[in-house]
Amino acid sequence: MRPRFKLAVLLQVARMSSSSYHDANNRSYKPHQKHDDSIIRDIFAVRNDPEVEDPDGIGYRPMTRYINTLRAERNEQRVNEKRVLRIMRENQLLST
Repeated sequence: MRPRFKLAVLLQVARMSSSSYHDANNRSYKPHQKHDDSIIRDIFAVRNDPEVEDPDGIGYRPMTRYINTLRAERNEQRVNEKRVLRIMRENQLLST
């Protein structure tokens, strides 16, 4: 519809501010799959670790602590609990 109507008219009909439109237009909404893969590998590393008691029963909070310990040893950036929870949900890795 953009070539047919002016942007101002379309934004008015959509009840959207021009700043919101330009912000959404310039923003990158791509998933961070590359970084998520390393976190998934860390989750499986924790689950396969023989020193961890009941690896299938670990929730996302303790899992985050284990992952951040692994990542600190490799001098990598810490991971947020919410991100670990999202990844575990998406991959059906939550504790039972």
